[in-house]
Amino acid sequence: MLDIHQWVILLLIAALVAQDTTAGPQLLFSEPLVAGPLVGWVLGDFHLGLVIGIAAQLIWSGAVPAGSTFFLDVNVGTICAVVVAIVVGKTLLAMAVSLLWMIPVGILGSVLTSLNRRINARLAASVRPQLDRGRLIGIRHLTGWAIAGARGMTTVAVGVPLGAVIVRFLTLSAGPYLNPVLLWSGIFGAGAGVAVGVTWRYSHGKAAVFGVLAALGLWMVGIRPGW
Repeated sequence: MLDIHQWVILLLIAALVAQDTTAGPQLLFSEPLVAGPLVGWVLGDFHLGLVIGIAAQLIWSGAVPAGSTFFLDVNVGTICAVVVAIVVGKTLLAMAVSLLWMIPVGILGSVLTSLNRRINARLAASVRPQLDRGRLIGIRHLTGWAIAGARGMTTVAVGVPLGAVIVRFLTLSAGPYLNPVLLWSGIFGAGAGVAVGVTWRYSHGKAAVFGVLAALGLWMVGIRPGW
């Protein structure tokens, strides 16, 4: 399990990732390809964080929000996926199931983001340009930024312990019936398909399907990832 120092670092990273995703400064260090390896490095397994970060980045390419659109919080979800995989046991199967756990965690993060936006809207509506001084406006802005950080911290604080229990149970119960390489082929195929689908006009998911089929086909003929 994680010690108190690791928890503090992870929660701070989660706060920065959540802030960078929506509230700013939007330097793109919230991208899964950056956040995944960073968390892996903090916990002593850079390679695991990189693999999960690459897979999550492919998914994120098709989930980037536009405006106030409801989106899957893949960025903070990547942090949870890396931590859970390391806590559960660093096996291929644990990594794959942990990445799938990113989906419910991402939904939780999105719900909290919607709540964050409502609070920010109220803060913005409370501003009286003719009466409020710049200091008060700045305090409101910093409050909204802090709430975004709290959103990321809450997502990780809930997603990691719950994910560790659920992923451990799934790997133990379903492990004998799942082929981890086949599962990872499907994950990378779906992710690659989503990424291609972003630039394939009117694809409506066809690219994701083709990506899965291509990955499974490669696996069947013996061209498999060099784990």
